[in-house]
Parts: sequence; structure tokens; C-alpha cells
Amino acid sequence: MNTKEVWDVALAVIYALGGGGLIVGGLSSFLGKLWANRALDKQRQEYAQLNIAFTQQLDLVTRRVQVELDAIGHLHKLRTESEFQKISELWKSIASVENAFHGLPRPGAVFDSGSEEQQRQARFDSSLRFSARLNEASLLWRQETLSIPPNISQAAGVLLLVAQDELAQVFVHPDPFTSTGLTTDQAREAFWEHRSKKLSEFDVGIKKLLSMMREYLQGVKTVP
Repeated sequence: MNTKEVWDVALAVIYALGGGGLIVGGLSSFLGKLWANRALDKQRQEYAQLNIAFTQQLDLVTRRVQVELDAIGHLHKLRTESEFQKISELWKSIASVENAFHGLPRPGAVFDSGSEEQQRQARFDSSLRFSARLNEASLLWRQETLSIPPNISQAAGVLLLVAQDELAQVFVHPDPFTSTGLTTDQAREAFWEHRSKKLSEFDVGIKKLLSMMREYLQGVKTVP
């Protein structure tokens, strides 16, 4: 086959396929798809690399946050345990004041049997015991105020003030039955009325305080 015949065949094929425009269009479409696939592959590789980098950064941040959360949780646990311990200590101290308060001389109160001097000494000792227990509780309350919830601290402070008010009377009349300052019936009656009133206030306050402490220790932790 000579050169002329080759060109004739080529032209015939081109004509049969719709001309040169169709070939050019098909070639352009093929090259476009090829370049698009290559660009897509490149984007896929870049996205994969970004995804790996993001995953690594996310894992690093997650670990840091977890370490911080663990530290905060540990500190919270220590703080809670400390609060529980301080609340327990405060309650024991105030309960001792309650026992001593009820042990103060009152009409009808029974003291150790014995001579009049022994009974007088027992009444005097009960007043000293009340003073000592109240001072101990007040000191503990002042020292641990920042270690216990504010509402409990405030309720305990109010309760101790009630006892402090009675302590002023105890200093003046450690044994009301023999005190020279209570020589008249009117003075003695006013003294017993004051003691009874303060003791009732203390009993009401300590019940409220006990309820608040129980709620807190059970996890309620409400602040009115």
C-alpha cells in the first residue's frame, strides 16, 4: 500500500468517525478526566495527611485534658474528704458543748450525792467544764471555718454565740445556788429563765445544724 492509499484510508476513518472535531473533543475529554483524576488523587493524599495530623493533635489534646481532669478530680476528692473530716470534728466538739450545757446547774438537776460541799464543788466543776468545752469548740470553729461549707459554718457560729451568751452568766454565777449575786427570788428567777431560754435555743440550733451536716454528708450540699 502506497502513501496515497494510507492517507485515503486515514481520511476515510476520520470521516467515518465524524471528522477531526470529534477526535479533538474525545481527546480533550480523555485528557480532562486524566487531569481531574490526578488532581483528585493529590487532594486525597493531602486530605489523608491532614486527617492524620488532626487525629494526632486531637489525641494529644485529649490526653492533656484527661490529665487535667484527673488532677482536678483528685483535688476535689482530697477537698471533699477534708471537708467531711472537719465537719465530723466540728460536730463532735459542739456535741460536747451540748452535753456540758445540759450539765449546768438547774433547778431539779441531780448532782453527785455527798456533802453539801461536794455537791457545791460538782456544780462548780460543771460550770468549768462548760466553759472549757465551749472554748475548745469556738477555737476549732474559727480555725476550720474555711474548710467547711459556708452554711454549716454560719449555723455553727450562731449556735456558739448562744452558748457564749450563757457563758457570761456562768462566769458571774458558777454555782447559782450559792452565788451572792442571786440573793433575791426575783434575781434567781430571772437567772433560771435566761438559762432555760438559752438552752432551748441551743437545742433547736443543734438540731438544725445536725440536719444540715447530714444533708451535706449525703451529697445534697445545698446552701440556703
